[in-house]
Amino acid sequence: MDEEKNLFGEKTSVSENKSLEKLKNDLKEYDTSTLSERASRLELIQELRDNHDLLIAVDFEGNYLFKECEKSYINGLFASTIILTHGIIDRILEGMLTSKGFQARGSKKRLDLIEQEKLMHPFLIKEIDKLRRKRNRFMHLVKHDDGMQLEDRMATSELNSPIHLIEKDAEFAIRLLYEFYSTGFS
Repeated sequence: MDEEKNLFGEKTSVSENKSLEKLKNDLKEYDTSTLSERASRLELIQELRDNHDLLIAVDFEGNYLFKECEKSYINGLFASTIILTHGIIDRILEGMLTSKGFQARGSKKRLDLIEQEKLMHPFLIKEIDKLRRKRNRFMHLVKHDDGMQLEDRMATSELNSPIHLIEKDAEFAIRLLYEFYSTGFS
């Protein structure tokens, strides 16, 4: 009979083993209860993959982040999807600007420079800025009304739950990520 060991290689007691079994059962219940929602989000990812030719070549870290972002969305980690999508896009924009000899510190300044130099379609710039503002709500204490507060957006939306609104924002983010990757730069 094999002995159970914890993360530190120490033998575990019977009560610890029962606790681990309970945690495993909790995970199985969660997996079962969220399977259809996750499958629906995976279906969207597959549709995006099928309908977009990804033109941007990235390094290993960039590929890893892209896959991590997809997994976050599929698994319902919506704030993580929003934050990570913006980070991926901003990382690529910074590299693009640097390769063209430009320097701009901060997302907003990068987007302003890209718009000024006409390096990207204005619609895509506006959508990335919208994502940036949604992401800022999670990353910074925003002291001014920029129209992105969940409470205000819920009042003007059909969605009456912050979770549903954040889920829609995450879907917007993942769609934008694919659009961004399939659009070339000037």
